[in-house]
Amino acid sequence: MRRFQYIAIDDVTRFRALKIYNKHTQANAIDFIDHIIEKFPIRIREVRTDNGHEFQAKFHWHVEDKGIRHAYIKRGTPELNGKVERSHRSDQQEFYQHLSYKEDVDLEAKLDEWERFYNFARPHGAHKGQTPYEALRDKLQKRDKCSTGQPRFTPPQLAGEWHLDEVVILIKGEKHWLWRAVDSNGDVLDILVHPPRNKSAAERFFRKLFRRWGRPCVLVTDKLRS
Repeated sequence: MRRFQYIAIDDVTRFRALKIYNKHTQANAIDFIDHIIEKFPIRIREVRTDNGHEFQAKFHWHVEDKGIRHAYIKRGTPELNGKVERSHRSDQQEFYQHLSYKEDVDLEAKLDEWERFYNFARPHGAHKGQTPYEALRDKLQKRDKCSTGQPRFTPPQLAGEWHLDEVVILIKGEKHWLWRAVDSNGDVLDILVHPPRNKSAAERFFRKLFRRWGRPCVLVTDKLRS
């Protein structure tokens, strides 16, 4: 079955919202704009899209009626929406190519997990290693000097028990190991792609986890040598 991923990304912080649809229609585009208004932790002032059929009159006036400006980029210039195009590449390289098959019945749940990881745990080069959440938090604190210092939304609350495992994946025909850590709530803490499967790779992954999240009460692994 062919599916379409809709994506919205904040121009400054790179905070994102993702959703999968079976059809490429204005009705689904309208549903998605309502989804991101509810999902985003900040007020949206402008939405910029390409000139696709799903973003025409009905969509345009729905957005404007929400008090949000809708602007089209110039035809044939996808580079003007470059952050979205780069974000699509990240999804392809770091998410979709690691799925066992594209028609996975749990695709929506896995996409939601990937979205949470991207926003709250994945370091971003544009922010010198900060996550989009951290970049947004810092911006809000700088903008409002009278703020209590608390962000306007909170990251996932991590459980004290972590589960670690690794699976083999192929990247350009070469075997790599995908390490993943989740807590007992199912929230993804971090991932690491590493060619060898050994103690050194495991230790590197642990150091990365502990720097970001601290130490758990319980750490559950398999009994393999790594």
